[in-house]
Amino acid sequence: MFQGARHSMERSSRFADPTYWESRYDLASSEPNIALSLSASCDDAHYDWYIDYGVAPSSALRNILLAHAPPASHPRVIDVGCGDSSLTRSMQSDGYAVLGVDIAPSAAVSQIGSSFVHCSAAALPLAAGCLDIAIDKGTLDAIMCGGQESRALSTQVLGEIARVLAPGGWCMSISWACPEERVPLLLEGMPGCGGVRAHRLLASTRNGYNGQRHHYVYACRLGAELSKAPAWTAMPAAAAAAA
Repeated sequence: MFQGARHSMERSSRFADPTYWESRYDLASSEPNIALSLSASCDDAHYDWYIDYGVAPSSALRNILLAHAPPASHPRVIDVGCGDSSLTRSMQSDGYAVLGVDIAPSAAVSQIGSSFVHCSAAALPLAAGCLDIAIDKGTLDAIMCGGQESRALSTQVLGEIARVLAPGGWCMSISWACPEERVPLLLEGMPGCGGVRAHRLLASTRNGYNGQRHHYVYACRLGAELSKAPAWTAMPAAAAAAA
């Protein structure tokens, strides 16, 4: 194995370690930010991986969510592994009621003004069927960096997501993983899923990771089959407003 490839794997494996995230979100920590190449945007208080939920102008992620699950019919949302993202705050401006959960208690500092619970995504302290949308924005990707046990933990997390979603609820998983890798995992972890629609978004140059230039939004509906629309949709970020 080339030295550079080995170093990349060692760096990535840290993402599966909860102590890394606790250190990262701790404002007093001097932990270097080794994940800048994965981010979509950041400001003084928030840091968004992959793609943010921009309102003005409307982002590709926002367009997809509003098309599949508008707040009028799907108001109750959980952001699984919210970290210091601005997602909860941004979605609230559209009328969603959003709960952020994270395994790192220090993430609460960035979620002031939003609902936040410190917990493991594999053991959500919520009643069954109490939510309409679950969003995973990079959380499964981080877990899957953990080696041999990562798939079992990922399916456990997906099982919890399926448990707290009401019938007809949506799981939105944002990832670098291609459909050949991610769709089987989603269907395995959520056997009640009626299908998965993959939206491929063109990443900006600064968001490339390991040579990849796309990320995906996987839309999975629980307890209901998807419409007859194509299950695979490829769109550049600039054209996603038409989705």
